[in-house]
This record gives sequence, structure tokens and C-alpha cells, in this order.
Amino acid sequence: MEYANIIQSTDIGRAKFYNQFEKELKGIINCVSLFFKIIGSENKIENGPNLIIANHPGIGKEIAALIKMYSRALYFTLRKELTNVKEFKDLAYSYLKKYIPLRKELTNVKEFKVLAYSNFKKYNPIIRKILEPLVSYLISYIPDRLNKLGMIPFDITSKDSEVREEYNQNSLDKTVELLEHNQAVVMLQYNQKGRRSKYHHYIPSFSPSIGMVALELYKKNFDIPITLIVFKGGQGFFPDPLNPPVAYVNKPIYFKDYVAENKLEGKILSGGYDKRTSLHFARFLEKWFAGIFINKLGLPNNLDYYDINNVKKPA
Repeated sequence: MEYANIIQSTDIGRAKFYNQFEKELKGIINCVSLFFKIIGSENKIENGPNLIIANHPGIGKEIAALIKMYSRALYFTLRKELTNVKEFKDLAYSYLKKYIPLRKELTNVKEFKVLAYSNFKKYNPIIRKILEPLVSYLISYIPDRLNKLGMIPFDITSKDSEVREEYNQNSLDKTVELLEHNQAVVMLQYNQKGRRSKYHHYIPSFSPSIGMVALELYKKNFDIPITLIVFKGGQGFFPDPLNPPVAYVNKPIYFKDYVAENKLEGKILSGGYDKRTSLHFARFLEKWFAGIFINKLGLPNNLDYYDINNVKKPA
């Protein structure tokens, strides 16, 4: 296929740009997705609308694996700081200060005591000097490319709830619009506050925005396939041949089946049940992920109150 999303989109310019972007990152994508084991690749949907839900265990391996896995264009939801040069710069340096701190960046006595026994005084300045050109390049490169590609930013950090909700509603509307136009949207699940799912220790608590998108499409008579892609491993940037990450692609599920199984049709049509439905659907998907981890990927849960009998076995 000459252009990544030529079948899904009439915007040839954007298709060409996505194709060029993938070529520019080909070396990085191949490196960080090396040794990835894909299970169930026959369940991928390469044409038509598709909402893809995936957990986000690492710092980019799963994103690289997804781009490499699909020949079509993928629209990712992401934090808005990645689309703004100044905000992305602040974010990038906050990570550097957290993981590769300099002495002058230590903000309290506790931090100094934790790092006093490490070699940060000797090696961190050297590492930061080496990384500086790369970080500067990424700060100028990433926001520009993500904006041109039409990725979907969400606000997960603004303290003003009204501003955050208005911004995110616009993002949800864009997500729905893309799916209505036969695109594939990836909603990676990562909890900013570190909250874990009560159904499995490995996954975060999912955002109800998944349910909001599915519900809005359902109300418009669009019952699109929802593909769950479960990532095990992927932490860290460099590939590990001794412990390769795994991606399990589940058969698509449909929101209409969830509505029918839970007898929600009347409640949804009568209104006033949207927020609860969206939240419950997110928890329903968490259970699916938990079932796949346990029954398909052999990763038992370490939570004492977990009841495996309450998890629906994956298809």
C-alpha cells in the first residue's frame, strides 16, 4: 500500500504525511519493537472504523509495535503536552530531572539522601550532555509532527476542571468524528495518578472516555468493532531478547452486545445514564484485559481479593 491510510481517508495529503512520518521513524520503530511476539494478528482490522484499546506498560515499545503491526494509519490519543513545544519541553526536562538528576536539581534532603549513594555526581552530568542534542531535536520534532498527523490530545494535568472538561470534550468529539469516517483510533490506557485496576495488578484503571466514545457512536447507530490489544512487557527503551514483550490481539467486541447483555437499551435511550454507562463499560473492558492476562498470557494476579470466576474468559 503506497499510503498508509489511502483506503480510509480521502485526505491524500495527510496520507502521504503519515507515510513519510513512518519512514522517518522506521529505524527507531524497528529497534524498539524488536523481538515483539504478536499473538492473534489475524484479528487486526485494516479497513473501516476501529476503536483500539491497549494498555500502556512502557515508554514507547507498544506504540512502535502498533505502528509496525498495522499497514493502515493509526490515530493515537495522547497527553496535550506532546503537541505544544513549551509544554513538551517542560515535560521532557521533568523526566530528565527525575531519572537523571543533577546535584543542583535536587529539591529536598530526602532526594539527596536517596541519591547520595549513587554515582549521579560523576555520571549524570555526562549523560545529560550526551542526551541534550537529542532532547532538543525531539522537542522541536514531535509536537510539529503530531499536530500535522492530526493526533488527538487530551488534558490530564490542568487543575481547572472546567477548562480540562471542555478541552477533553472537543477531543472526544474529534475521536468520534474520525471513527465515523472509517478511521482507526488507539486509546492507550495509562493512569496519571498511578491507580491500578482492581481486576488485575498489571493494568491501570481505565478511563471512562472509552465508554463515552462507544456510547456516542452507538447513539448515532454506529456500532463499530472494538479491538483489545493486551501488552505484556515493554518497559524500558532497549529490546530484551531474553524477555521479549508480547502483544495479544483479541477478537473484536461490540458495544451493542454489552448493552444487550446488561439490558441498558431503555436506560440509554431515556438519557441520564451516560456517565454511569461509560464508567461501567471501562470496568467491563478491564475485566476482559484481566481475563486475557490470566487465561491467555499466564500472568496471575497478585491481589488477594481477586476472584477469577468473575472474569469473562476471552474469545
